[in-house]
Amino acid sequence: MFNKKIQKNLFQIKAKEEQGFVFLEVLVGILLGSFFLLASAQAIVLATALRVQAERNDRANTWIRDDFEIVRSCVNTGEEPCPRLCGIGSSPCANLPASPNPVAEMEILGKNYGLDYQCFDQTGLAEVIYEVKEWNGSAYTSAPIASFYGNISGLNGQCPSPRRS
Repeated sequence: MFNKKIQKNLFQIKAKEEQGFVFLEVLVGILLGSFFLLASAQAIVLATALRVQAERNDRANTWIRDDFEIVRSCVNTGEEPCPRLCGIGSSPCANLPASPNPVAEMEILGKNYGLDYQCFDQTGLAEVIYEVKEWNGSAYTSAPIASFYGNISGLNGQCPSPRRS
């Protein structure tokens, strides 16, 4: 009988100790869980934005490299007349400033971009600076998202001319 009283008292003590969490503990747990969930969601959104920006820059750089290779190939093969060279025939090209309008336009991931370049004639060597900027149809609306500097030899005083597409 004495053992039964002790067992009963022990059972009541254990039952009181195992009643569960208090409201404050539950609230702290929910707040901590929410904090970690929001932090991971922010990281996912940032990673997606950076991935889109990297894809846009990659496509712009590919566009520049393709155009540069076309111009350089035209010069190296001696194709006549080369549609992208100014001064064909009589007068060579002087320094060619950036145009207020793009020489080509392309949509990249839902935004319109313009390709433009400047050419500096250096006695048979043309220094070409390409830029891709956001284009709204009448003006550039952003800083360049991609740029490239290259040299083309064998131009005999002719810089690549802007072409309209």
